[in-house]
Amino acid sequence: IFILPPSMQELRARLERRAEDSAEVIERRLAAARKEIERVGGDALRLIEFDRPFNFAEKVNLAAVQTDADFLLLLNDDTEIVSPDIVETMLAHFEDSDVGLVGPMLLYEDGTIQSAGHFFNPVPYDLYRGHEAAIPGASNMLRVTREVSSVIAACALTPHELFDKVGGLSTKFPGNYNDIDYALKLAMIGKRTLWTPLATCHHFESKTREPVMKPTDVAELGARWRDQLETDPYAHTALQRYQPVWKSNRPGQRSVDEAVGPTAPIASK
Repeated sequence: IFILPPSMQELRARLERRAEDSAEVIERRLAAARKEIERVGGDALRLIEFDRPFNFAEKVNLAAVQTDADFLLLLNDDTEIVSPDIVETMLAHFEDSDVGLVGPMLLYEDGTIQSAGHFFNPVPYDLYRGHEAAIPGASNMLRVTREVSSVIAACALTPHELFDKVGGLSTKFPGNYNDIDYALKLAMIGKRTLWTPLATCHHFESKTREPVMKPTDVAELGARWRDQLETDPYAHTALQRYQPVWKSNRPGQRSVDEAVGPTAPIASK
């Protein structure tokens, strides 16, 4: 497994438990943190210099060509692993050769949902963002592993061979949407993206900060994938548009209740 780039917590935990026989680790941090990273990583750590203007996609692509590992784990430095077997859980899904990308449940620091996969409605949303992680979601959708159109690259696992086949991450998306673009490229070659609640990771992206989307990024994504954004195969025409939850387009409390999901087990007769 090639980790790009790991959080300090995950780096320390993985190297201490040695869950894999070999783990190549790439990390790019400020100089002040470098000694600590080197101390924790030891011989299992590889550092690759990057002195260009920030471009997440370019960093990942640069790292990916440095290894012949079978899988690439994209992992932000503002994440912390919750599930100790998160890599193994996501890796198991690649027993199905049609799977191209797997992402976990991402939580804010307070335990609420940051993303349960991307949802094009028709603009990209993080499904159930800000809701309590305990809710089951419509038809228990937050309790089962399922197909989605995309997942956040803050924590995602993908086969190296497929990464190379579709050209890696597009450097035209230096900060936003490179994960969506990547997942949709995989879909074009018949590969599915999965989201699983059986693997969980904290993503310490600010809950109160509105994401800053550059007009150029929005325009580029729309130019490339407008049809796919308008017709998400995992959405439904009866859903209310411009909502980050699975909510039917009808008035009344019932649609709200259905979006949150059942709160009690179904009584047997």
